[in-house]
Amino acid sequence: MKHQLKNQEIESEHSRQKDSLVSQKALQEARSTFERLLTEKTELEIRFAKLEERNKASQREADELVSKLKFLEDEKHSSTAKWRELEFSHQQLELQIKTAQQKEIGASEVIVVSYIN
Repeated sequence: MKHQLKNQEIESEHSRQKDSLVSQKALQEARSTFERLLTEKTELEIRFAKLEERNKASQREADELVSKLKFLEDEKHSSTAKWRELEFSHQQLELQIKTAQQKEIGASEVIVVSYIN
């Protein structure tokens, strides 16, 4: 009976030790998983911060391009208006030249007729 009780105690101790080892192993695996996940989280946070910075830089660049585009559109409208003014001035000058040429031709004819008579 003592022997049987001793065997049960030994068996119980072995079972407790086995359970303890299993628990320690599970705890170690959980710690390892936690550390791995913590490292992964840190890496993702770093990647996210870099992507946010890249996004801010892209947004600044896009804002600058929109600003430049607006400036160029204003320049285009201004240049178009100046072009129209120059075309109108050109047409007026051509008209003045034709009028002057016609007056010269008329004056030449008067001179020739006066000379002939």
